Amino acid sequence: MRVVGPDGETMSFDNMGDRPITGTTEWRQYRVVLDVPETAELIAFGVLLQGPGRVWIDDVEVEPVSSDIPTTGEEPMERLPAMPTNLDFELTEKQ
Repeated sequence: MRVVGPDGETMSFDNMGDRPITGTTEWRQYRVVLDVPETAELIAFGVLLQGPGRVWIDDVEVEPVSSDIPTTGEEPMERLPAMPTNLDFELTEKQ
């Protein structure tokens, strides 16, 4: 799920990368909780399938929750640096 602002910027984002669904499972409920600022213009959601297989989505609900429910995902600035990095492809301490 992605929340997009007036200039096309990502305001909040969660692709469940930190909690992927793997293998064969029965129907289960999954939740994504994001802040949607008043200035947001678009909420996009969908399913990403990596590798062979099938995926189904059903009974999607978008609803407000109280502010005491924690959000999922990451802040956009935590995901991407402001400028290109490691353009010489040297190993860094984080790798």
